[in-house]
Amino acid sequence: MRHESRSQDESRSQDESNAQAEADDVSHSLEPVNIFDTIQGETFSETMFNINQLAGDNDVLKHLLMDGFIRNPNILISKRSKKLLTEFKQQNLKVTWLCHHEGCSEPCIGSHEISRRSVLQKIATDGKVFMLKRDFTANALFYRLDSAHILNASKFRGYCKKHDDALFKYIDSEDASVDRRWVNLQCLRALKRLELDIQKRIISINTLIQNYQVAAREATECEYEFIVFCQHKISYYREKLGRNATTLSNIAEIYAKTLAGIQSGNYYISYELIDSAKRGWAFSSATDFSLENDAEPFYFFYIKVDLHAKPYFILAYNNANLADELSSLRSPHRIAEHLYATKEKLIFADQFIQQLPDTETELLTRDDELYSIEGNYPQQLLFNRIFFQQQ
Repeated sequence: MRHESRSQDESRSQDESNAQAEADDVSHSLEPVNIFDTIQGETFSETMFNINQLAGDNDVLKHLLMDGFIRNPNILISKRSKKLLTEFKQQNLKVTWLCHHEGCSEPCIGSHEISRRSVLQKIATDGKVFMLKRDFTANALFYRLDSAHILNASKFRGYCKKHDDALFKYIDSEDASVDRRWVNLQCLRALKRLELDIQKRIISINTLIQNYQVAAREATECEYEFIVFCQHKISYYREKLGRNATTLSNIAEIYAKTLAGIQSGNYYISYELIDSAKRGWAFSSATDFSLENDAEPFYFFYIKVDLHAKPYFILAYNNANLADELSSLRSPHRIAEHLYATKEKLIFADQFIQQLPDTETELLTRDDELYSIEGNYPQQLLFNRIFFQQQ
């Protein structure tokens, strides 16, 4: 069975960034602010060590201590987590992204992965929708539901104005309907968004490598263990660079075939509809599901839109011959895991948010790594119930 570990693992910079936080020069004069300060060190890794030492084999105690720490990080740790997350969010703001569609060198505009006119505008209230954002004002280890104007929701630097208008006129039309052309165009957009995300990730990884190289060079001879640690991190991130380069190559291949199919009418991406999705939310993602020995890369897409007041949840893919994999991708458990791990791409109508019980809102705002639902069927079913009618 395949796993999404490549795409999901590489998209998480927070855990591997914790080592950098240990080098921050933060004042040690701050007063304790809660009872968990007795186990909290000055870094995440030190706190995790203290929790493991205290809890031993007692998983219940370990969970309670972890939950208390995550919800109430002391000032030192909270400050560092916010700083690191902010730095990674600010990456690439000065980069001028070019269209590159069929060799185009024009600068990109703010394209929308999900159509603003035919989808987002229909679920918005006064031009506003809701998205999950890191809660930097309180606890950066959690999310909060923030309003966003549809001009900004799902926006990315994908295409120049000419190509964005020409390519996606069909799915941006208010008369748009779900068919093979619509799905292939939507998948093309999702691939372009994934390509940009991978390119940004590569910039961040290169920055981390440079930071570790500088730290290793500046270390003294007596700091041998630290130098070895830096060298280990450099090797680790270089390996991630290689995997990301492979993913970019895969995206380029699937993008070219999808575009050729759109232009010829012999569509490359197949799809099926999954029933019982609720109205009032939207989502789009492309995932590399490839294995090393695959004859061609395997990609799947989850897409959710409301068109003409009717909800559509779409599973799309480029290889219909992988029956076992497709069966897994159709399952409520896998869909829940994927939505949970990519929750920042979810877009909600105000009415949808207002009707959520507190338990479901709390589940939505949890960090997907710290509170993983992988293999947890009750949590997966609860999360799935947020988005789908129960049969």
